[in-house]
Amino acid sequence: MPYEGDVAGAIDKFPANLNVAVALAHTTGMWDETVVKLIADPATHQTKHTITASGASGSYRFEITNNPLPDSPATSGIVVNSVITGIRTIAGTSGVTV
Repeated sequence: MPYEGDVAGAIDKFPANLNVAVALAHTTGMWDETVVKLIADPATHQTKHTITASGASGSYRFEITNNPLPDSPATSGIVVNSVITGIRTIAGTSGVTV
């Protein structure tokens, strides 16, 4: 059964599956306007994200399909790289985080 609702409701129900939705809501500041739709498909071996947005400048649709991390199939390989990049950005050239 798919879930469709706001980010806060999805966080309560599916905290391990919302990094993209939370990142979008946080980046845009549109927590109430961001709608999440989660569909579990046990037959697929990839994670798919479809992001749609519209505004005064036009309408946009992005679709991303990720392969799972071989050693940890519950996550996609892109997540590890994103976390490392984020830590490097925060640490800067000093390598120190606060």
